Amino acid sequence: MKRTKERVKRLSKEEVFGILKHPIRVAILDLLYEQKGISWPTLRKKLDISSGQLDYHLLKLLAAGLVVKKMSKTNRPIYELSDVGTAVARFLKKVRPVIEEALISIEIG
Repeated sequence: MKRTKERVKRLSKEEVFGILKHPIRVAILDLLYEQKGISWPTLRKKLDISSGQLDYHLLKLLAAGLVVKKMSKTNRPIYELSDVGTAVARFLKKVRPVIEEALISIEIG
């Protein structure tokens, strides 16, 4: 796979939480964390969302530097997590059970 330069960007906590406030963006990060190098059509199919929704949320993640667009061996664009995106996705995976448990406690209490 041809490597492209990865843009490095420092994000504030507010920017990260702003990006993560939409479930589609979180779902994109989750998918890209589980599978490296996913094409646009595959992302759209797995997420079951419209073209416009995928374009909008991918652009947000690309602009934030959490996702990078690369070319596959067959010269087709694929999307992967940047190093920062991988760290954010890993963090989400670790804290999600804690957050879900806290929300259940709030509902019960």
